[in-house]
Amino acid sequence: MGKSKNLNHNHQKISTSSNDEVMKIVKVLILVLILFGFIYFLTMILTGEFKFGGNKKTPNEVKIQYTEILGGEIFNMKEDSYYVILYDYSKDDANLFATIISQYNKKENATKLYQVNMASPLNQRYVDLENSNLYIDHASKLKVKDASLLKIENGKVTSAVEGKDKIKEALQ
Repeated sequence: MGKSKNLNHNHQKISTSSNDEVMKIVKVLILVLILFGFIYFLTMILTGEFKFGGNKKTPNEVKIQYTEILGGEIFNMKEDSYYVILYDYSKDDANLFATIISQYNKKENATKLYQVNMASPLNQRYVDLENSNLYIDHASKLKVKDASLLKIENGKVTSAVEGKDKIKEALQ
């Protein structure tokens, strides 16, 4: 009989010990959640997403541009006749091209002008520093050595000029 009392006593110690472990785990989880919550709100306050006093952050207006396209899309535009200007946005003369394009777009009844950034990694396959191939009927054949302007009519390049001076002259 003495053995049965001893077994019950050991069983109670194990049960109490496992309850203590569960409580420790629950406490640790609660502390971790509180810590993450604190860090989250601190981050919101520091980034300006949450402001005291009820000032709501006004969302920025989203402006979608439809003039910049990829080199592979030069024949996919909806107009029957349009221009495509291809130049490197990262070069020094990029501001000059932006000015030329802006002035051209101010003209009344100007033919639609699309732009291709030749500095984009998606357009690098069309850059060829030795040879140009501008009179094409499919985008995969396009090779551009310098800034270029293509006039596309009914799915074919009907005229092409290369170099900033010729582009400026063509768009005036």
